[in-house]
Amino acid sequence: MNKKEFGKEEFTVTSNPAIQYLRAGNGAGREGNWNMAHFFIQFEDYRDFMFALFPDPNNESDCEYALYLEVDQSTAHCTALPEALNPGNMNHGMGTKGDRKRMIRDSVMPDSIPPGTKYIGDFVPTVDGPDGTKVEHPRRVHPGDTVVYKFMPGDPVPFNPGREAPPEQDEPIPGKFYKDKKYTKEQLWNRILENNPHQKMPGRSAKEASAVELQNIAQQAGIPIKRDVPKIRYGYIGREDQDVELGMIEYLYRRGFIDPDATKAPSMDECVEILESLTDFKMELTLMQTVGSEIGLEVVMTPICHCEC
Repeated sequence: MNKKEFGKEEFTVTSNPAIQYLRAGNGAGREGNWNMAHFFIQFEDYRDFMFALFPDPNNESDCEYALYLEVDQSTAHCTALPEALNPGNMNHGMGTKGDRKRMIRDSVMPDSIPPGTKYIGDFVPTVDGPDGTKVEHPRRVHPGDTVVYKFMPGDPVPFNPGREAPPEQDEPIPGKFYKDKKYTKEQLWNRILENNPHQKMPGRSAKEASAVELQNIAQQAGIPIKRDVPKIRYGYIGREDQDVELGMIEYLYRRGFIDPDATKAPSMDECVEILESLTDFKMELTLMQTVGSEIGLEVVMTPICHCEC
């Protein structure tokens, strides 16, 4: 945990870490409201305090005791890592250009699936082979595999029965346009200077100019400020700098939890129910548990036992 990220300027503990007071509020001399950043600093202080009081006789940089921190399962305490194995980080179907930031981390399957766990389903995902017959999906998940939550070059068409298959790469939809879409400031700036390199511009760059100023200059020079933009069918293979997420349906299909002969893909609620039952999803650590393990604390999540008003 980077303490400077949360505003802690030094590592010295100057007060009892078990009791913390906060000058709540947003005015002068106030410290805002209590949040996870404050709590992270507090339990780091608690860890430093215990390590100083009870050093390990055989290792001064360690603590003589195993340290546990019990917290209830409130929403804040259960905050997940940004790319945690969590259905909330996933789309139902494949990602699009407008929503390609929702990702989960890679998940490594055990080399041998322990009895009573749920990592790989019973179905064998298939795709159409060169001769039209069904063959095993090249990305079918096996024990020991790393499950990657994005499409890779050469991947077959995503599984989504009952829906039109997406193209591999983005392509315009014939005859479909976004009408009268305005050029951006950067685009207008470039078009104006291409038309007249000696044009006096309202600033040193497009960022310094207002859209109205650039639109007026363009119109006076006879340069259109709007155009029709073709609508795009998004492909499932992303650009070099932009991955496309699998989505719940394709992810579960590759892991063997969807029947390849199904005529309809499972709903989002059905997908979430399956995902929440998977062992790797159920065992995913919270942000607090992850930070705790990095600094020598085991965070134990307990039920919420106080009244909610």
